[in-house]
Amino acid sequence: AITEIYTLSLHDALPICGNQDTEYRRRTIEGILESYHGNYDVLAEAIQNSVDAVEDAKISGEPAPYLVEVTVNLSENWISVLDTGIGMTPDQVASAFAPSISFKLKSTREKKNMYRGYKGVGLTFLAYGTNDIVIHSKQPGTLTKARMQYGRSWAVGGRSEPALLVEDTGPSPLDGHTRGTYVRLQCSPETRPKSLSKLASDIKVWSTILRTKTAIGQVLFGREAVVPFKTKLNLIHDGKAESLDV
Repeated sequence: AITEIYTLSLHDALPICGNQDTEYRRRTIEGILESYHGNYDVLAEAIQNSVDAVEDAKISGEPAPYLVEVTVNLSENWISVLDTGIGMTPDQVASAFAPSISFKLKSTREKKNMYRGYKGVGLTFLAYGTNDIVIHSKQPGTLTKARMQYGRSWAVGGRSEPALLVEDTGPSPLDGHTRGTYVRLQCSPETRPKSLSKLASDIKVWSTILRTKTAIGQVLFGREAVVPFKTKLNLIHDGKAESLDV
């Protein structure tokens, strides 16, 4: 497989119109962050993108498996979402965190099966809502691995230097898959939620959260699903790992 890594200042990647300056760009992202208020918004946005991507894989004729895998690490206070959707190109990964960037083509969807979100702010919220985000994305022959740190500190005015998207040198959970995207977000006292363990420590409760707060629990009202995808939940707590099919 070919591995391509992009290094990019997301500050420079923001769309520029007229006399937009650094402060305007920062306030644009700060405004996006302030529009989210719930402890489950991180999960909802990440899983929404994953379900859309898995459906796109099916529509594009990609073969199974169609998988969404959520890992909640209570010991290290991070959460990740992996999907076997269509994946992103290196160029798309490099620009995905900028506001108003969306790769979802509404023309490819029937009205009854439209995308759950296509405004281009969900990944911006995920990236700049934390000070540490990892994103890997894979298409046949190309795996892009990147990491951005200090995005939230810059967005809320606590850091003057813009966040940089740089190579992630760690192994990829996508190594065992031919395509897909993996996103991992680190929670901290500055994020929402601050502590994952305070939301729930039982895997069955986390399963309920996924089914009631995210697109995993979608109710179709007589419509057929674009693709019956599998959802796997992993919970890591006190050095122990549990798994559950949701």
